[in-house]
Amino acid sequence: MKQVRYAALALLVATLPAMGQTVVDDSATGIDEILVIHAVNAVSDAFTDPVSTQFRRLVKKPDGALCGQVNTKNTQGGYVGFKPFKFIPDRQKVYLENTGC
Repeated sequence: MKQVRYAALALLVATLPAMGQTVVDDSATGIDEILVIHAVNAVSDAFTDPVSTQFRRLVKKPDGALCGQVNTKNTQGGYVGFKPFKFIPDRQKVYLENTGC
C-alpha cells in the first residue's frame, strides 16, 4: 500500500515541473497529494509569474493548514529567494510572509 502511495506522489512531483511549479525537495512525501496540488496552485496564483514558483519545506499542520517556503521570479526574471507561506484549505486562503507557521 505504501508503495502505491509513494508511486502516486512520485507521479505528482514528476508532473509539477511540466506545469512549471516545482517542489525542490522531498518534503511533499507523506502529505496528501490533493492538498499539495491545491496549495501549489493557490500560492502560485498570488505571484506575477506563477509558472516559475518553487516550493520546499512543506509541512502539514494539525489544523489542516499547509506551510512551507515559496520562491518565484520578479518582473526582471530573477528569483527573489524563498519566503514562508501558509495555505488554509478550508477557506482556500493563502498567507505570505508573516504566516504564523
